[in-house]
Parts: sequence; structure tokens; C-alpha cells
Amino acid sequence: MGDTGSLITGFIISLIAIRFSESSKDEFSPFFLQSGPAIAIGILMIPLFDTLRVMAARIYHSSSPFLPDKKHIHHYLLRLGFSHLQTTLTLMGTALIFIAVSALLHNRSVLLLTGVLFTLSSLLTAFVIMLVRKKR
Repeated sequence: MGDTGSLITGFIISLIAIRFSESSKDEFSPFFLQSGPAIAIGILMIPLFDTLRVMAARIYHSSSPFLPDKKHIHHYLLRLGFSHLQTTLTLMGTALIFIAVSALLHNRSVLLLTGVLFTLSSLLTAFVIMLVRKKR
């Protein structure tokens, strides 16, 4: 896909998430959700968390947060022996879990739901990284 395709895709997905978040604020709307922003975060949790985690690690190791490396979650799944299709399906399934958790907890506060999603992301990522290190 390349950088330009990835950036355009990310931009469009971000716009859709913002639009969803804004449309769910009206109490008289059929799409009203108390935690619309947190559900939007749930939809974007994998790329959002992965980007923040990788950039924080790069900054911690005194390198540019914009340099490429193989520390993204899909690289770890590939190192575990998953094919590209299996990696994609695994990430899609995980995204569906985040969306389901967001939908089930939509009546909770945005802060609580976001905390639950980030905690779940941290645990799942740590588990995958632990499996990769154990495989070595």
C-alpha cells in the first residue's frame, strides 16, 4: 500500500470515527450513546494503541518516533509463524472484541471505558510479545 495509501486510509477512518462520535451526542438521535467517543476509540484501538506504544518505545530508546522498525504488533504475529492472512484475521477478531466490549459498556463513563480498552490492549500486546520472546 505504501505510506500515502496508509495515511489516506488512516485519515478517512479517523474522520469516520469523529463523525460517529459527534452523531452519537444528540440525545434525540436514534444513534445516541453516552460513550460515543470511547466506542470510537474502541473501533480504532489496535492502530491507536500500537502507534502510541511503538512511538513511546522509540522515544524511550532515544531514537526518532518516525523511523521504521519491526516492533508493530503485526510483525510480532508474523514472527510467531502466522501467515499474513492469519495475522489479518487475528487483528480483525481482536478489533471485534474491542468493539464488543465498547458496545457492552457503552453506558459507562468515557474515561472508564477508555481505561478498560487500554488495559486490555496492554495485556494482549504483552502476551503476544512474551510468546515471541519465549519462541526465541
